Amino acid sequence: MTDSLTWRALTVADAPALLSLLKRVEVYDADQERITDDELRRSLAMPWIDLTRDSLVGLDRDGNPVAGGLVTSRPGAKTRVRIQLMGCVAPEYRNRGLGRRLLEWQLDRGRGKLAEIRAGSPHAASLPAALSCYAMAAQTDKAQLYRHAGLTPVRYFASMRRRVRDEPCSSALPAGVTLEPWTDGLSEEVRTVHNEVFADHWGSQPHDRASWRKGFIDGEAFRPELSVVAVGPDGTVIGYALNSEYVQDWEEQGYSEGYTDLLGVVAQWRGKGVASALLAETARLCVRRGHPYVALDVDTASPTGADRLYASMGYAPTHTSVCFELDPD
Repeated sequence: MTDSLTWRALTVADAPALLSLLKRVEVYDADQERITDDELRRSLAMPWIDLTRDSLVGLDRDGNPVAGGLVTSRPGAKTRVRIQLMGCVAPEYRNRGLGRRLLEWQLDRGRGKLAEIRAGSPHAASLPAALSCYAMAAQTDKAQLYRHAGLTPVRYFASMRRRVRDEPCSSALPAGVTLEPWTDGLSEEVRTVHNEVFADHWGSQPHDRASWRKGFIDGEAFRPELSVVAVGPDGTVIGYALNSEYVQDWEEQGYSEGYTDLLGVVAQWRGKGVASALLAETARLCVRRGHPYVALDVDTASPTGADRLYASMGYAPTHTSVCFELDPD
């Protein structure tokens, strides 16, 4: 791909050197989210990723990674097959055409991966597909790279936060509904409810047991003690707020926070105050933890109007990310 680098597939053993590269890129690009060693190793070890075919890393003459890319697609798509493209180039190696060439490889591998998925599943073969990647709205260089390759912006996501220190944290629940602390015994029921709740959300695909556990519940950031479940009068789960602490982000932010990764309420209980109560309890738990803020991300075109709910509860946008896509068909 370039005459000064050696290219090969990633291995799990590359994780420490790759983490060092990613940290330099995060600082240079002013990324709002920072990756940890655990997150990186989990990503590389996901059972649906074949590193020998789905990854590429460029090494300098000393064997240090200076560019890398990953192509991945979580199995079990129901409505659309999404192939996600992730990559980076070291700051000192930019403006040499590396990003463009790396993205060309990703797009080619993405099409190949899509063909393999469709060949192995009659249902997947009947679905539309997209090659997807993300950038912060302020990262105009990435946007230019993606647009040059034919990708277009299709969705915008707002990161929002609310100051909760010294603020009241209460919201009325509907009659018969209770809030219960998270326990691992609820995990499977919550997973099933989450799949139901997000079935009509853009870009969302169901979690199987493996992706639920490996991709979230067993991760180092998830905080069971900050998470809460809404239980209906019949004893079934009707909503949930699963919260995390991304400690690695706090230094750059200048404050700590509790982050709501997943929030959902089943359709028949929406509009009745359940989501507000879940967020209020999240805020109460985070205040007790000593956090001055709570935060979350939202699709600005959410079909449930979630962004309006969050704004009504005092959440305000801090930055925006953009999803770029290309139709491979």
